[in-house]
Amino acid sequence: MIETARREMIYFRYYFSIQFEQVFQYWKLGMVLGSVVHVFLKDYIHNAFRSMGEKKLGIVKSCSGQCRMPILQSGVSGKLGTALM
Repeated sequence: MIETARREMIYFRYYFSIQFEQVFQYWKLGMVLGSVVHVFLKDYIHNAFRSMGEKKLGIVKSCSGQCRMPILQSGVSGKLGTALM
């Protein structure tokens, strides 16, 4: 019983260390890119959405952009992903 628990702990340690090594680099990249966008592109993004709000159907375009963003971020690819773009 103790040997089985020891093997399971080794397995879990190995599994989580591999997951951490694979995800950590992308997490760091996401943090850096998110900070860059927040600092340097914030005014541009705000102005773009503000100008869309002033146009006819601007709110609809803005809302549709917000609705499809999680779908595109979740890794949808193929015809559905390109149709939403």
